[in-house]
Amino acid sequence: MWDMLRRVLAGLVVLASVGEVRASYTEAHVAGEDARVVVERDGRMTVTHVVAYRVLAGTLRSIAITGFEDDLSFHPTAAVTSADGKTFGASVVKDDKGVLHATVDDPKGLKRGDYRFELVYEGTLAGRRLARDGAFERVRFALPAMREGVDGARVVIDLPSAPTEPRAVSDNDVAADISNLRRSAERDELEMVRPHVAKGEGATFFARIDPKALPLVNDPALRAPAPPPPQEITVTRPTLPIAILVCASALALFALALAACGGRVNKELIAQGSNIPTSFDVVLIADKDNQFDYDPSGGANGAPLTEEDLRSALRYRKEQNLPCETIIVKRGEKERIKNEHIVSLARVAYQLKMRAFMQAKDGTISELLAQAKTDENAPPPKPAEAGK
Repeated sequence: MWDMLRRVLAGLVVLASVGEVRASYTEAHVAGEDARVVVERDGRMTVTHVVAYRVLAGTLRSIAITGFEDDLSFHPTAAVTSADGKTFGASVVKDDKGVLHATVDDPKGLKRGDYRFELVYEGTLAGRRLARDGAFERVRFALPAMREGVDGARVVIDLPSAPTEPRAVSDNDVAADISNLRRSAERDELEMVRPHVAKGEGATFFARIDPKALPLVNDPALRAPAPPPPQEITVTRPTLPIAILVCASALALFALALAACGGRVNKELIAQGSNIPTSFDVVLIADKDNQFDYDPSGGANGAPLTEEDLRSALRYRKEQNLPCETIIVKRGEKERIKNEHIVSLARVAYQLKMRAFMQAKDGTISELLAQAKTDENAPPPKPAEAGK
């Protein structure tokens, strides 16, 4: 009898141990990833990062995520929401190896079902997440790599509004997989979706934005580089025939002023009325400090560009296969067209093989013609080299 009792007790111990093993088994998978990045005018950002999990078996008590960038500051608590709307609290800790742990406060953990972990952290765009991109700036935001593939990774960048709309691009200037833009008077929201992110790979999103969206960012790396030494060119400002007859004296004065700043009128290149386009691909407004006000959408809310910025913006326009054959500068409400505007625009147009024009106060349109200035002191080429 005692032997039978010992066998029964031993069997109960074995069953209990098997039950403990089964109870400790947990199967959970990442079901999605979503981040909303709210950016202030000084570049500070607040990120609400949601990671969805599907628990198939056992109890999920905590999650661990690696790959978050070191400069991010996490809130100490997180919210966990089930598919039926029930909310749980969770504590957030980042260990000395950079692994983020979010542990559910409820000791019972999370049973079978779908859950969303909502992590909140703060940082700044300045530095590795914001770089100069010609006349614009490029925002970079990275999601950490997951231990398994994720379908439908999504990032929404919420920016202060600016004249030029933000645009999603990839690292190679190709449009992102899926993007959607929502604009209002105060904010611009750019939504970017990556249909699938492979296991162990993070998703990095890029957006090209107007610098006016972040006017309070003070980062020396975002300043325009020093312009190269100006190329000596000859600038010609011929006018329409009717303007030549009516304003001959004004044209002579203009030629003298232009010659004083390094240019001279070439009478052989006087534009005829039939050569003046009826419309122009790019319209600029003369701005202060010898800059140009440029709105790519053709509106009146452009960004002030230096000569180097304008050259970069037009090159980008050419890369996007947008019309970029003719360009005109017009007088601003508070700024007239100066000789510096004329020389800069003629130089840019010459380098990019465009036709440049200006519109005077009375509406007269003139073409700006430029050609490289030869060195009068340079020795003539040798006969053997002349045909090369």
